[in-house]
Amino acid sequence: MKHAKAVIVPNEYLRDEYAKRYGVRATVVRNPCPLPDLAALDGATRVFPRDGIDIVYTGAVYHAHYDAFRNLVAAIRMLGRPDIRLHLYTAQTAEEIGKIGIGGPKVLHHPHIPPAEVPAVLRQADILFLPLGFDTPIPEVIRTSAPGKMGEYLSVGRPILVHAPGDSFVSWYFRENRCGLVVDRSDPDLLSASIPRLFSDGDLRAGLGARARAAAERDFEVGAVRVRFMEALAAFAGGC
Repeated sequence: MKHAKAVIVPNEYLRDEYAKRYGVRATVVRNPCPLPDLAALDGATRVFPRDGIDIVYTGAVYHAHYDAFRNLVAAIRMLGRPDIRLHLYTAQTAEEIGKIGIGGPKVLHHPHIPPAEVPAVLRQADILFLPLGFDTPIPEVIRTSAPGKMGEYLSVGRPILVHAPGDSFVSWYFRENRCGLVVDRSDPDLLSASIPRLFSDGDLRAGLGARARAAAERDFEVGAVRVRFMEALAAFAGGC
């Protein structure tokens, strides 16, 4: 790594980690994400009925966030509201995730869906859930992780509930850009208070959604990322 002519990383926490560990100066170029047409998504066929609070997660469910999911399931149970549902769109089966405590009558399992269908599902969610684990065998990975779904979530302009350690890049990014509600302690009570707040506070929802979309346009849009990538390559070439 120390002899590399150029190093590109997807976030500031990895940049700083590489500087500390290898003494190299890395350039941040984020994982790109196409920006969907929100008006077209709003005109799509409804995925969820308009009779409750639909919390949505898309992607793999695995050891990097098992405890964060269990906290959310516990938080929903604590609220005791029949209208709150957690939708998991994942390749893992309901039986697989049920064995590690992620299940129950309010957890609705859906099969993995093609990437082209994801934006419509995300746009119709009342809350998008972005978790990272608090008690995992890979704390350094968690701290510097930049999940690919960040750009997808931000791009649809919906309220995002982040449940991740306070020292992680994910928590820092959403706090810094005020584009999601961050619960950075492993506490189902805090999560249970956040859910009705996110759903009922219209000004909060609108502000988070608008700032999420703006962050996606600035940091994750394919054209913007391409420009930064080409600028990085030009700088590297000029330094040779």
